Amino acid sequence: MRLGIWPDAAAHLTESLDLASELGVPTWIGDAANNLAVLCLETGDLQHAQEANAQAIAAYRPLQDHLKFAGCLETSARIAAKGEANEAALRFATAAESLWELEGTPPFPWLMSQLDRDLAGARDSLTHEQAERAIASARTMTLDEILLEATRPLPALGGEVDLPQTIVRSKVHDLDPPGISAKPFQAS
Repeated sequence: MRLGIWPDAAAHLTESLDLASELGVPTWIGDAANNLAVLCLETGDLQHAQEANAQAIAAYRPLQDHLKFAGCLETSARIAAKGEANEAALRFATAAESLWELEGTPPFPWLMSQLDRDLAGARDSLTHEQAERAIASARTMTLDEILLEATRPLPALGGEVDLPQTIVRSKVHDLDPPGISAKPFQAS
């Protein structure tokens, strides 16, 4: 991906997602789907980025891995920010931050600078009151609620880029096992 060979990266990640799905390993499915989401995000294909990220969230649900959820919410924040769903972007970023704090694991500095860069426009476009409301809302939501919001299509998404046909749909469709923690995000 870093070399800019997007079609090759898309084909590789789609194949990885299909193989992980065939093997049925939730971590591999989630990792491949999240990597595909990031590729789509970086190429401007926000709709497919959101769909792949939703697949990752669904795959991670049975694992209850807060750090994997935090990564997906960070991706959701970046997708929402680029799609100009600015309040959602701040909610997702706040939730990701809360999960990192809960686990006692700070995100990588490069990740934070990337997230800050992508969220700068979202923050600038909101009034102070709107931003505070979005942040407060995220802090009162349960993990289940914020993950559900992150899996729903954002109304502002669009602007697909001409990517190869390899990013259509993976064989993973509905990985939505029941029940994730209903605890609020606030770390105790």
